[in-house]
Amino acid sequence: EEEEEEEEEEKEEEEGEAEAGEEEEEDEEEKEELEGDGPPPETPPEPPPRARVGLVYDPRMEEHRNTWDSHHPECPQRLARVLQRLQELGLAQRCLRVPA
Repeated sequence: EEEEEEEEEEKEEEEGEAEAGEEEEEDEEEKEELEGDGPPPETPPEPPPRARVGLVYDPRMEEHRNTWDSHHPECPQRLARVLQRLQELGLAQRCLRVPA
């Protein structure tokens, strides 16, 4: 009986060691998955300063006319109205003026 008990204990120890080995392998696999294949990611750079919208306008733009199509939607009045509306809404003042 003692021999049987010893054998059972040895089997249990072997099984426990095998399970522990499997757990170690799983832990290593998890670490590899977390670490990824490549080098660790770099710290992202500082975000660029907040971008501004540029506004290009020159009164000479209102001289543009489509001479071959009088019904073309681009006309001096349309350009003037767009600029006027941007000013009414306070958006033109928030834009970065870009020289024409």
